[in-house]
Amino acid sequence: PCPGGKAQHGAGQVTSPLKSRSPRLAALEAKGAQTASLPDELPDRSDSPSTFFESLANSSLYWISVWSVVLFIACYAYFTSNSAEVKESMAYTLSMRDMATCLPRNLWSLILVSAVGQVKVGKTVLDARWAVALSMVIGLMQVVTLFLVVHDINPAATPVTVVSSASWIKSCWSVNMMKWLMVSFLSIDLSKDSSESRTLLQGIMETNRRRLQLPRSVLCSVCSLQYIIVIMVVWCGVSAVLSFQAVPDILYSSMAVTFLSRADEAVYELINQVFNIKADFVIVHGRPKGAETIEELFQKIDADGDGNISREELESYTAERFTANDEDYKSEDVPVWLDIFFRVLVALPVVLGFGLITRAFMTNVMPTKRVHLMKDIVVRFLWGHS
Repeated sequence: PCPGGKAQHGAGQVTSPLKSRSPRLAALEAKGAQTASLPDELPDRSDSPSTFFESLANSSLYWISVWSVVLFIACYAYFTSNSAEVKESMAYTLSMRDMATCLPRNLWSLILVSAVGQVKVGKTVLDARWAVALSMVIGLMQVVTLFLVVHDINPAATPVTVVSSASWIKSCWSVNMMKWLMVSFLSIDLSKDSSESRTLLQGIMETNRRRLQLPRSVLCSVCSLQYIIVIMVVWCGVSAVLSFQAVPDILYSSMAVTFLSRADEAVYELINQVFNIKADFVIVHGRPKGAETIEELFQKIDADGDGNISREELESYTAERFTANDEDYKSEDVPVWLDIFFRVLVALPVVLGFGLITRAFMTNVMPTKRVHLMKDIVVRFLWGHS
């Protein structure tokens, strides 16, 4: 026995006279030992195919639930907003919406407005292909950055925090609550980007194809990259939030990931200030007439000559001014299924964010772990067993 030690009868063990370690410190040491023993690479799953099929079944049920919720919200919103009472009360607003499309001021919208010849650099009309090339370069940079973040997040991390990385935290309820709160703010904030993507895609479908310098399929394909980035930001943001075990780390990681989705607006402001771009982000579905004086404009609107402009007179003048007989300027109708699909695009990031964190807390498995599993299966399928 050590000096000053006390032998235990029948066990042959010696108890140190030093003060015993606290349970908190013992838990931290156990966590450190577990982390140090983690393998550098994911374990070989080739000998257990049941793991893949079980995960596939659970994933199918999960995605069916997510898409069902999103589709229900989109259908309910469509039929509610297109009821007879709503159409009657918003007749003037809907008529104005059909005459023009207001696009957000960002790099992706620059593609559409340049495709209709509404962008000038100095005195030169900007070719839409330059806008497409610049948007693709920035978009691919965002995609690669998000992929690297998701790829290097520890897939063996525990979404449900049991032991915080901050030694002074005694209970982890604040860490887990912070994860839910930041995922909520992240998902709701990205709905702004998804709504901008919906407005752009809907503007592409409404604009007469005879006005476009590029095929509509090309414009939709390129501008869809904006929405793909939004979904990747949601996935990456939720994964980053779940991988940390302290409140400050959760806050900083979610803010950094959200910053990546704002690159298109920053790039547009940069080229706008440097090259003095003159872009009109309002696409009028008609051929507007020339400029008029205030007196001439008032007389044309005031059809009855009583000195007062009524709502009916304003609507009549607006329709006469912007509704062109030329078929090249007339807007095209959007099918019902496409309108519902656009609403799905707006609702999906919010539902996806809550779905990812809900599933992670129920299974205690990181979303990125399944991505690594799929990557391993694809690599083994293409190149065989290593």
